[in-house]
Amino acid sequence: MIETIFYILFLSQILLFSVYFPNKIYQRMRYVIIHYPRNQYPKLYPQPIENYHRFHSHYRLANRLIAAVGLVILTLSIVFNNKGEFIEPQVLVWLFFMVQFMPVMMIELSEFSQFKMMRTADRSSVRSATLSPRSLANFIAPKWLYVALVILLIAIVYGFNFTISIEGSAVFAAGILLFVNSFFASLIYWHLYGKKLNPHQTEADRQKLISVAIKSLVFISISASIFLMVTLSIKEYQLNSLAPLAMTIYLQAIALFSLGNSIGSIKVDEINFDLYKEKPLL
Repeated sequence: MIETIFYILFLSQILLFSVYFPNKIYQRMRYVIIHYPRNQYPKLYPQPIENYHRFHSHYRLANRLIAAVGLVILTLSIVFNNKGEFIEPQVLVWLFFMVQFMPVMMIELSEFSQFKMMRTADRSSVRSATLSPRSLANFIAPKWLYVALVILLIAIVYGFNFTISIEGSAVFAAGILLFVNSFFASLIYWHLYGKKLNPHQTEADRQKLISVAIKSLVFISISASIFLMVTLSIKEYQLNSLAPLAMTIYLQAIALFSLGNSIGSIKVDEINFDLYKEKPLL
């Protein structure tokens, strides 16, 4: 029964992170390039338009290949499950998630390169900055910050109730959790006070992006704390068959809180593209 649930959840991970979300992202990219063409919005395209078409095709192909590989892996897992001839399910889920994450990294790196070229082309423009101070409470309800902090503390205290081997010890687990949350905190600080990457982005659009990013990080932090408690309990009570289920549920939560939150909260047709138009000659 547990094995069947795992196969269903792993299939969900494949479809969610390599089919559903990639299709949504691909549609958004195509929507922009069709509805905001280069001849009307030249500042949106610092590279030749062919480069964007090529990138979109490569992105879609990469996700399709990863989804196909995932389905093959799932089939092999089912076939060899009772023979002990395939990789451990928990390791399998994590490694495949890292592969699924690669196209997302493609987009992130492409965006950094895109914004750098935009800034280079925009050096002659007059700079403007908002004078309104940014507060964390402006981007996320304070109650979620308290929830994240309380659950983090509960997870650490909860871990010290167990006596597990050094690989899963409470000290080691707490250290990892604190490191991850410190990294999240640094990302939140960077989003709040870091340099504006996109020189043509309106302040309203930037604030919406910051809000989405901060909420994603806080919710992933909460998920990580809960996942730690679940993992420690599984090890302590030797419920090893539940470990792969917990892992894939946690990874899909990350996908929902990051990609799902971004896609659902930032509508392409609500973004202000007027600043990407060429300024009229006086």
